[in-house]
Amino acid sequence: MFTEPEKKYLLAIARRALVDEIFGEEADDMSLPAVVSPQDSSSGALCQHCGAFVTLFANGELRGCLGLLKSDLPLTETIAEMARRAATEDPRFDPVSKEEVEGLTIELSVLSPFKQIAGPEEITIGRDGLMIEHGRQRGLLLPQVAEKYEFSPIEFLEETCVKAGLPRTAWMLEAAHIYSFTAEVIGEEES
Repeated sequence: MFTEPEKKYLLAIARRALVDEIFGEEADDMSLPAVVSPQDSSSGALCQHCGAFVTLFANGELRGCLGLLKSDLPLTETIAEMARRAATEDPRFDPVSKEEVEGLTIELSVLSPFKQIAGPEEITIGRDGLMIEHGRQRGLLLPQVAEKYEFSPIEFLEETCVKAGLPRTAWMLEAAHIYSFTAEVIGEEES
């Protein structure tokens, strides 16, 4: 669990990286709050090596989301890199424009380690995220997705299969591997 100052720090890092990516050298002239490391960050939480996703919203609608399942970088660097990439490399969207930046809301998901599960009886909606692997295909949905769309555990498995480009029932195949994880979600307030 992150402290409030650590959460604010991670969000500030993501916001700064997003602005720097979109505005380049012009970002130096913008009045952004300073990114100051929290004084009470003695737990090492900001330096941990773990997976993280950065999700961007515009008017409450998804605008970009990219992340890493695992990272060899400290969390702060992972968050900065994923903020840059969510803004410019999500293949579902055009890159974020300068005009959009101010209206974007950032949400961070810091992932726990993955745990292999057998099926829907091991899934708790609102707590668990899912990843499915079958051959070279892999799909992941964050915990907040199932909660937002009020999926049942089976619907969550099916939608994760769809995300992987697999048939909805692929989770039942013997060669499929299902993993659950949790995520600490840290978000900016919608403006």
